[in-house]
Order: sequence, then structure tokens, then C-alpha cells
Amino acid sequence: FEQYNNKTFAFHKNLSPWFRYNPIGWGLLLVGAAISIPLLFARNRKTGTAGLVLVACYSGAALLYMASARFRLPIIPLLAISAGGLPLLLAQWKALENSRRTVIVALGAIAAILAFSRFGSVVSTKTFPQDSMLLADASSRIGADDLAFKWSDHTLALDGDRSDAQRLRLLSYYNLASLGLESQTGLSWSDFESDLKAIPHKDPYIEFAKGVCLWNLGQHQAASENWRAAFQSHGWAAASSLAALIVTDSPPPANLPSYPANLEQADPLLLYALNLNKARSLKERVGFKLRGKPEFYASIERSLQRVLPKRN
Repeated sequence: FEQYNNKTFAFHKNLSPWFRYNPIGWGLLLVGAAISIPLLFARNRKTGTAGLVLVACYSGAALLYMASARFRLPIIPLLAISAGGLPLLLAQWKALENSRRTVIVALGAIAAILAFSRFGSVVSTKTFPQDSMLLADASSRIGADDLAFKWSDHTLALDGDRSDAQRLRLLSYYNLASLGLESQTGLSWSDFESDLKAIPHKDPYIEFAKGVCLWNLGQHQAASENWRAAFQSHGWAAASSLAALIVTDSPPPANLPSYPANLEQADPLLLYALNLNKARSLKERVGFKLRGKPEFYASIERSLQRVLPKRN
């Protein structure tokens, strides 16, 4: 079950059919070895003693210097060798003395308690939200917005106060909505209204997405103000917010800086918006000279029509 760093083995184990049911897990090996040890000592006391000393030395070192339980891994071969005596034990069980049977059962019970009991919060799930959020972030980085939404939403189900999950869920929903795939989430823009003030991240991406959400909620003035504030705070890093102002016929910021000459690749939304006929004077004012291809414009236009519908 071990929690390691900020991730949990049990969380990921349950996601995999290969790991969910482990027939040779640590607990079973420990129990198998424990009940086989008396038979091993009966056959070869010297070898049994050497094996126990080796396990004790390594276990002691691991407990002293290595906090994570994954460092018990080198002991597994020794346990597997010891547990290999199980068939022999079963074959000789009826012939064993009652005292030896009692010792074997006691050792098995002790090993089972150590391996499978839940004392000391060893099965704490407090790291599960972080596991879920790591999967959400990884999905977002590879462009799998459906999975990013799924895992960020799952994170919020585990911990509703995770602002990073709120942020990523909104961004993922925007990306899906721009492709016309938002219906698969089962949510609508209204489901994000309560998140807008709770998301403290002041980066240009989330500020643009907040504005899109406000626009779809019918709060057009608030959306425009949000986009203008984003551009004033982040400059050309918030180019998508300026593009949204142009597309929605909202007044742009009063003082626009010139477009940096060293930026050879423009924000796709800005590239589309500044090449609209209605933005010609604005384009000349900021010195924007980049152009795209007609098929690119058509793709961006379809996307913006989905996420920035015209005012009623």
C-alpha cells in the first residue's frame, strides 16, 4: 500500500489489471516464508541461521536509513526461496509434532498480522489527490484533454479545495469545447462559475479561460474586463485575451505596446484575430506583420464560434 514521496502504490496498482491482484505479493511471500522457516531449520540449521541473519541485517539497515518500504525489495528473493518449502511442509504436515505445528501456525499468524494489519495509518489515502493530480497534469502535457479533465475532476472529488485541479479542469474543458467535445464531460459552463473566484493562479492562460467562461454565462462586460486586465498584466503573453476582445467586438486596452519583432510565432488566436478586416487598423498600430493560411483561419474560426458565440 506504501505511500512513496507524493504518490501511492495502491492508487496506481488499482488502475492496472496486472498489479491489482498480485499472487506473489509481499504479504503472501512473508507468510509463506514464516511458516516454512521451522522446516528449513529442521533440515539445515546452519543455512537457516545464515539466511535469518542476512535478512535481519538488511532489514535493520533499511529501517535505519531508508524511510520508504520499497527498499525491502532485495529481501524478496530470500523470502521466495524460503516460501519454496511450502509444498514440502504440506506433504509432511500430518507427520509433524503438535508443538512444531503450533510454532508454525503462530509464526504464520504473526507474519499475517504484520503484513496485512492497518495499524499506524499505513493505509492512509491522503496522498490519493496528489496521485490523481499528477495524472491530470501528465495528460494535459501530452494534449490528452479528455483525460486531463477526467483526472482533475477526480482530484476535486477527492479534495474539493484543490485550486490547481480547478484551474486544469477549466482549461481542459475549454480545449474540449473548442473542439466541440464538451458534451462528453457531462458539464456546462455554468458548472464552473463557482470556481472562477476560487482559482488564484494569475497566469494568462487561466485568465483567458475565465473570460471565456464568463462570456458563455452571458456576463459579457465582466468577460471583456477580465481579458483587458489579463493583457494589461501580462502583455503579449496574454495575446489570446486580446484576440478574444477583437473577436467579440469589445474595446481593446487603451495603450497597446508594439508587437515584439523577435517573436516569429504568434499565438494562433491572435494570428487569426489581427488578420480580420475589422482589426486592420489595430494590426498596423502594433506593427503585426505575420499572416496565416486560409485553412488555418477556417479552423480557428470554427473553434472560436464554439467557445465565443455572438451576443444575443
